[in-house]
Amino acid sequence: MMKQRRGVTLIALVITIIVLLILAGVSIAMLTGDNGILTRANEAEKENLIGKEKEQVKLAIQSLRINKEVNNDLILLTTERLQQKMDIEAGIEKTEVLTAGDEYEILFKETDRYYTIDKYGNIIDVQEIIKDKNPGDITKGKNGEQLDGSEKHPYEIWNIEDLVVLSNMTNGQGVKIENGSITKISSTNNFSEKYIELKRNLNFKSKLSYENSNRTDFGDINGNEEDGNVLIKEMETGNGFNPIAKDNFGIAFKGNFEGNNFEIKNIYIVGTNYAGVFGIVESAKISNLGIDGKITGQVKGIGGLIGLTISNKELKTKIENCYNKAEVKGILKENYTGTGGLIGKVEGNTDIINCYNEGNISSEQSGKAIQGGGGIVGYIRGSNANLNIFNSYNIGNISSNKKESSGIVGGIWAEGSLNMEHVFNAGISDKAILGSKGTQNVTGKSLYYLDNIKDEGAQEAEIISKEQLCSKDFVNKLNDYINKENKFTWKKWIFRENKYPTFE
Repeated sequence: MMKQRRGVTLIALVITIIVLLILAGVSIAMLTGDNGILTRANEAEKENLIGKEKEQVKLAIQSLRINKEVNNDLILLTTERLQQKMDIEAGIEKTEVLTAGDEYEILFKETDRYYTIDKYGNIIDVQEIIKDKNPGDITKGKNGEQLDGSEKHPYEIWNIEDLVVLSNMTNGQGVKIENGSITKISSTNNFSEKYIELKRNLNFKSKLSYENSNRTDFGDINGNEEDGNVLIKEMETGNGFNPIAKDNFGIAFKGNFEGNNFEIKNIYIVGTNYAGVFGIVESAKISNLGIDGKITGQVKGIGGLIGLTISNKELKTKIENCYNKAEVKGILKENYTGTGGLIGKVEGNTDIINCYNEGNISSEQSGKAIQGGGGIVGYIRGSNANLNIFNSYNIGNISSNKKESSGIVGGIWAEGSLNMEHVFNAGISDKAILGSKGTQNVTGKSLYYLDNIKDEGAQEAEIISKEQLCSKDFVNKLNDYINKENKFTWKKWIFRENKYPTFE
């Protein structure tokens, strides 16, 4: 009888322990899980601190606005004035004010968080300084974790050093970082079937976008060996940043680049042949990426995002949810070349979906007859040059010395095809949608252009006033089309008071 009682007691004890462990597990999860109490408390504390920092920034700028009005100053912001006001609002030596091109950055030293301010005094971004243990090594995450470029473990771009090394690897030149040491690159890498992710906004003129903006061990990148090779200066002068997979023995980028809705700002490129953030891409995918800066190229295809797309018959390049705000200038010296907001020249199967251009595009065309400048694409030519442009628009100013610029596509030659659907042009251009057409393989529907453009060009489209284009009725019309066509990958449009519609 005693043994039986002991057995029952032991079983009860085991059950009690199991129940307590289960309850403890539930309690720990409730405290520390993604939606746990402690996690939510930390997030709330962080949001409160961000709110406090933002308020200090706003008060500093408001004080400068008052001073500007009282003293009739022409300039609202300077680094010195903003620093003085931040010392008052946040405390002396609590912040550091930096310049980043036309913008300012206010770094809160205790939280390693910084706020980007435009020249009008508006807060346009907030980020935290990312400590990358392996800058210049895209095969390692910021904490040293190993990455193989697979879809599950993509290579990561955390800083300008990483972006420069990606360029070096595709071009087979310069250096990269391996195990913390500088290594000379001796072969090209097209990143075929590999995945790469941009992990934050990068600004080439901001030292906070570099792990070490003053490093010199990357050597001469910009073609000027006499500038000391300081990295941030290399990126701002001379030839600037080398395009990823520039025209080098026919090497093209063949990977998948995911921008994660981040922007690359103040990029500066002076290139020859195919110039853009990407020089040549083949059967690649580039998604959710914004570009701003200044890009100049000569001879062949020049674009804000890509110089040239190529592909075989079966595969295609896909550009999705991307935009360009960069100033793009092409100096064209050959036939069948172009300057475009997104892509300079299309030679392969290419889809452009949910994309737009806000940058000013200028195409300096030579005596050659077959060249083009367009807000989205400069020129199309090639037996595999089948281009689709879906749900996209241009509001940038497009110009050509031959008065042949167009808001969407500069021109197309005999081979290949062009299909445009659900597209509008509200920028200034010589021709509305398509500049020149050397083929009958051009189709389009739901195409619109602003009534300030006098020449419809080589593609029929519906003319529309600015008042109509900025109306709720037009936004509803855009979204009704998407719903009827049942193309769910297309982004929906939003109404903005007195502004052109844009994506959700």
